[in-house]
Amino acid sequence: MNNLSKKDFTEELMAILKDRLSDDYIIRIDDVTKNNGTSKIAIEICEDGSDIGGVHYIDDLYSAYTEGETLGSAADKIIGNVVATEILKVNPVTLDYIKKNTYVSLINADMNRDMLLKVPSQKVEGMNDLAAIVRVKVDINGHKGSYILSDQIFDSLDISRSDLFNIALANTDEPVVKNMSEVMAEITGMPVETFGDIPFSVVTNSDGVNGAASVMKPGFMTNMSISMGEDFYIIPSSVHEVLIIPESAMDKQSMVEIVRSVNSSVVGPEDKLSDNIYMCNHKTLEITTFGAGLDKGMDISDD
Repeated sequence: MNNLSKKDFTEELMAILKDRLSDDYIIRIDDVTKNNGTSKIAIEICEDGSDIGGVHYIDDLYSAYTEGETLGSAADKIIGNVVATEILKVNPVTLDYIKKNTYVSLINADMNRDMLLKVPSQKVEGMNDLAAIVRVKVDINGHKGSYILSDQIFDSLDISRSDLFNIALANTDEPVVKNMSEVMAEITGMPVETFGDIPFSVVTNSDGVNGAASVMKPGFMTNMSISMGEDFYIIPSSVHEVLIIPESAMDKQSMVEIVRSVNSSVVGPEDKLSDNIYMCNHKTLEITTFGAGLDKGMDISDD
């Protein structure tokens, strides 16, 4: 029976890893800062002399242990992925690599204020509380992931910030737009007709990860304006997706209240994008932020 406390589990797992890995690796417990100022305790393994390592979250490992996974299996899983500690060796950060493997992600600017002091970022026109950052794709022995491009790495590259963001945005996946009825049918396995004509659209990308940034793709707002035929809300469902809702469907105050309620009860802290909502004028493409007393807008014409 797996009955170790989380503290004892962590200590025993660390002992196994130190016994099985060579002295070339540093194994430590670290408090890893995630999106929106959240943090998770993790075991980090990196090569001696390197500041970059693979992280393995204690909560996730312990949860699997309480559900029946053995300490040995947990160690095997970490050691099997220890190659992830050599990200910069396997996927060297050259300008050519950056040009092919960066993409844009959206985050909440206020909740990530400290992080934004250390990474290249860009304001999002009209969405006054958001910031765009750059992530770098990595593929290590078939394990795909990404990390946030830091100022330290950016400063080593011969590229301007504007060119970096232009390239990253070009690499960002195209939007995948589905009617809410389609999404509900996929979730429940029931026919689309069951849900009637729901006037909401879900916007993400092909893999559903960091998909909110797809709204920044050139032409997206124009296409949505033509499709809607009226002003529309852009609802920050999470960092992974947004909802598009016609203005005629609901008043602004009700929309803001719904967003805040969902953020506090459904969306995980790490995935939260904003408590505010955005309105796009379908004729001018001007976006305005509403909520928390905000009402400033900027032109985002994608000509």
